[in-house]
Amino acid sequence: EWPLRPGIRYLPQDIFGHDVETTSVEMWRITDSSYEEYPRELYGQFYSNESFIIRWAYRVMQGGKKQDHDTGRDRAAFFFWQGADCTIKEKGKSAFLTVKVDSALIPL
Repeated sequence: EWPLRPGIRYLPQDIFGHDVETTSVEMWRITDSSYEEYPRELYGQFYSNESFIIRWAYRVMQGGKKQDHDTGRDRAAFFFWQGADCTIKEKGKSAFLTVKVDSALIPL
C-alpha cells in the first residue's frame, strides 16, 4: 500500500520531536514531450522503463499541534524516480521537469 497518503502521520525520531503529516501527494509520468498526471489508483506503481515526478506536501507539527513558525506550515518536497531501463534522455527530462513542476506549483 502506498505509504504517503493524506492524513497519515509519521513520527520520525530524528527531527526533534516533531510529527510529520502528509497533506497531499501528486504524481506525474514523464512523456516524450512533457509530463502528464498519473492516475491515483496507480500511485506507488513504478516501472523500469518510465520516469516519474512526485510532489509530497506535508506539515510539520509539534506534539500534533501548530506551535511556532517552524511548525504548522504547509511544505512540499519534490522527487523524481528514474527506472533502470529509461533512456538517458528520459532521465535528463525527469530532472529538468521536476524543476519546472516545482516552479509552477510553488508557493503552495
